[in-house]
Formats: sequence, structure tokens, C-alpha cells
Amino acid sequence: MVVVSSSSTVYGHVEGGQSVGEMGFLTGRNRSATVRTTEESVALTLTRDEFDAVMLDYPGMLTSILKSVVELLSERLVSANLLIDDYSLNSGRPGT
Repeated sequence: MVVVSSSSTVYGHVEGGQSVGEMGFLTGRNRSATVRTTEESVALTLTRDEFDAVMLDYPGMLTSILKSVVELLSERLVSANLLIDDYSLNSGRPGT
């Protein structure tokens, strides 16, 4: 699957087992990108009500989920910082 902007710029790729949409899901804000499949795929969806019900039944799971989200967002921040550095070092021409 690919992650694209509203202008169809490819932001990245999603591999099997990875999550998408967690920022909007956890914050209630609009999504920042769209995921499109590039091959036959199976996706698991979770509503807010389902998530809340699971958290009530298994409150210890929240710590594990939050740790995973922090790790994921940290990886994305590092990647974004590297892109910014690359852009800055190449006079606004990324990847040159």
C-alpha cells in the first residue's frame, strides 16, 4: 500500500502488519494522508467504540499501545528530519 497526499504525492509505503490512521484515530483530527492499495490487500478496521470497549476490558493494553504509537511517531519524526536536512543541504532539491 502507498501513503499519498491530497495532491497524489507519495509519502511512503505500508508493509503488512503496519498500522495507519492512528494519529487521526487517537486525536480525533482529520487524516493527514490517504492509503491506497497497490495490490490485493486485507485491512482490519477498528471503530472508536470498539477501541474504547477493548480498553475497558483490558486497561493494561493501553500502555502497550501508547508505547507502540510513541515509537512509530518517533520513527516518522526522525525520517522527516532527515528529509528536511537533505532538502536544506541540497538547496531545496531533495535527493540531489
